[in-house]
Amino acid sequence: MSPAPGDPSRGLLALAALLASGLSLLLGIAAPSQSSQPASGAGAQACLECHESEKIMGIRETAHANSEDPNSPASRDQCESCHGPSATHMQFPMQVGNIRFTKHGKTSIAERNAACLSCHEDGSREHWDRGAHGAEIHCGDCHKVHQPQDPALVEADQAARCSSCHDTILSSAPASAPHRLEGKDALYCTQCHNPHGETSLAACTECHSQDAATLAKQTPKARDYHARAAARRIDCTACHKGFVHAMPEITLAPLGEGG
Repeated sequence: MSPAPGDPSRGLLALAALLASGLSLLLGIAAPSQSSQPASGAGAQACLECHESEKIMGIRETAHANSEDPNSPASRDQCESCHGPSATHMQFPMQVGNIRFTKHGKTSIAERNAACLSCHEDGSREHWDRGAHGAEIHCGDCHKVHQPQDPALVEADQAARCSSCHDTILSSAPASAPHRLEGKDALYCTQCHNPHGETSLAACTECHSQDAATLAKQTPKARDYHARAAARRIDCTACHKGFVHAMPEITLAPLGEGG
């Protein structure tokens, strides 16, 4: 039975494990590989004997810790559902062979994303590998799953959070942009962009309908442009530069010329 939180013996056990791990490194004793091992079955309590910082413990207030949900990590292998089999790490703490969700760990971006997608590859995330983020960033670069409130899901903060990487988005948005990212009636990034896969024209037409009634209200010139764009399968953003650019000056050949 594991010591309860606050029990001084927890620290002694952790220290003993670290000393054993360090001694094994000095003596050249390699810890067995855990990549093909099953989960230890020790449960989250075994992990929390060492990993008990506030940053980590916040996960107890998230959906991942809901043991009543059969799809949550808590109802399966708990910490090891995401971090992988960790029996060896429990014996040799300094020899970390499981999945580490840090930029400085040895686990590749592909491996870290695969751990998340083993549960979350559905809906808008179904084509993650074809999206702009797929091969370049890890889910945890945006999402903080150990925090009770994942900042990536706070719509009002999306523009600021996305612009931490896309640093020209806010600075280049002209005051005349039809879609604003800040202030009253601002849009949030995911209303148009799918960060988990490909962004389709449906993102535009969900708000900007192109049905007959809408087209009838447009000027003849606008209807002309839209008819040719639809016939040629031209993306909306070829002319309309989204909500971060002003409307560009465009000139198209009269209908019937140029194919």
